[in-house]
Amino acid sequence: MPTPASVKTMQLSIGNKIFTATLEDNSSAESFYALLPTTLEMNELNGNEKYNYLETTLPVNSIRPGTINAGDIMLYGDNCIHSGVLRNFQVVVQLFANRTYK
Repeated sequence: MPTPASVKTMQLSIGNKIFTATLEDNSSAESFYALLPTTLEMNELNGNEKYNYLETTLPVNSIRPGTINAGDIMLYGDNCIHSGVLRNFQVVVQLFANRTYK
């Protein structure tokens, strides 16, 4: 289990709101974290999900997450960032690693 000092988080700026996301301790999250800061234009899916296909691929760490909660952000395949069960979500998301976010 990671120690509090080793837990990586990132800031999501959606519209005029800022949220903090905690990243899993795996190579997918580490590779995604290395892409930050970035801005993603999220596409609509089913009225409550958003996704974006990255221009690069990331390592895959397949798991069966069970229940997907509102606000969960996942890697689908090796290049699709997916966030499920969201409503009233802006189409542009700015992502910042906490190490560079000011």
